[in-house]
Amino acid sequence: MSRTIKEIYNEAVQERNRRLELTEFASDSKLSVMNGILWTVAAVIYSFETLLDVFAVDISEAINNRINGTPDYYANALLQYQQGDELTVREDGLAFGYAQVDETKRIITQVSYVESTDDSNLDSKLVLKIATGTKGHLEAIPAEELVPINAYIGKLKFAGTRIEVISTKGDVLVPRLTVFYDGAVPEAEMYDSIETRFRVKYPSVINYIFVFRQFVGIE
Repeated sequence: MSRTIKEIYNEAVQERNRRLELTEFASDSKLSVMNGILWTVAAVIYSFETLLDVFAVDISEAINNRINGTPDYYANALLQYQQGDELTVREDGLAFGYAQVDETKRIITQVSYVESTDDSNLDSKLVLKIATGTKGHLEAIPAEELVPINAYIGKLKFAGTRIEVISTKGDVLVPRLTVFYDGAVPEAEMYDSIETRFRVKYPSVINYIFVFRQFVGIE
């Protein structure tokens, strides 16, 4: 945090008074030439320290917002994969990229990840599960296409990082619900209402099974 102009001025005066060779310039008058120079220099130093504070804040925000090497970094990289295109090194040599961005070649539309560990390896492995298609109609990516995808992520990953990219059929979700509904409501209407609510809340879920134990009322 930058010092105030007064603090900087006082420190400069103390340093001046501490040096015997400068005692002849000692003066309590704020209008003296030496004190005028000190006030000017103090203002310049204050401005410089204030700029450093702003710079430090900007640097901290930039560092905190960097996701390089995190699971999100690899997930975002997979979403930018372009089928059939080769990665090239940027001119500055600091990163890979495509010569031309073509969103029509981005076949990966969904990425999830989990960090797994086992007894044979001390370091965890990042498992990235990918899929193609639209929300609610996701499909597994063919095994032959996973080869270039793994090669792609292999170029982007940091040295020593253990990463596995997989694509399998969607998990089967079996929700078990206890539903209370008014007995005056027809059973078919009750089932339709539950299905509608479920599809609205979980639009990406296609297959599901309901297990009902009690039926008294439904909102």
